[in-house]
Amino acid sequence: MHTVSVTVAGLLLLGLFCGVGWAFAREQGARSAVLIFVPVWFVATALNMWVGVNRAGYTVLQEMPVSVIMFVIPTAFALTLRARLR
Repeated sequence: MHTVSVTVAGLLLLGLFCGVGWAFAREQGARSAVLIFVPVWFVATALNMWVGVNRAGYTVLQEMPVSVIMFVIPTAFALTLRARLR
């Protein structure tokens, strides 16, 4: 359930980034916001992985596949959105 919650949070964060970008510069702003979102989301998923390893007691090998899934899904949506905004 945590994986789904974090992934949905990533999609909502992407929407927030794109909404703010759109408000400032329409399509170009939304496209730029995607480029800002991806590294921010990477840091967020890395922090989530760190918490899982250091606080929840999972090993890196247990936490890594989950973190990759949580990173890839919102990032794929972001890059697809960026491509469609051309």
